[in-house]
Amino acid sequence: MKDYSAMSDFEINCAVAKSLGGKDFGAGVYVSELRRFDIGHDKKSKFTFDPCNSWADAGPIIQGNEISMISRRANGEWKAEIFLGRNCGFDNYATCFDKNPRRAAMIVFLMMKDAESNA
Repeated sequence: MKDYSAMSDFEINCAVAKSLGGKDFGAGVYVSELRRFDIGHDKKSKFTFDPCNSWADAGPIIQGNEISMISRRANGEWKAEIFLGRNCGFDNYATCFDKNPRRAAMIVFLMMKDAESNA
């Protein structure tokens, strides 16, 4: 599985836009049948998409995919996790720890999409 934690927020945002059906038009612009995603552009654009830093963008993805969020107060990190199913009698989860809860959730979302495409 890809190491999303090594990616920048911009790269994660692009990967999320692509996984939501956006086609890459270059320079951080993705367009799907339903939506346009501008990543790393003018923050005042009505098309700005920044799920790593915006609850408005991340919230529907988190809720719609039932991603669990848990605060780890001791070290200031958040845990994002999603159940992927059972394999050989064991429960499989995609899990990520990060100080930014939205980023952790987007990484888990991408891990889930990877698992779905490899199934």
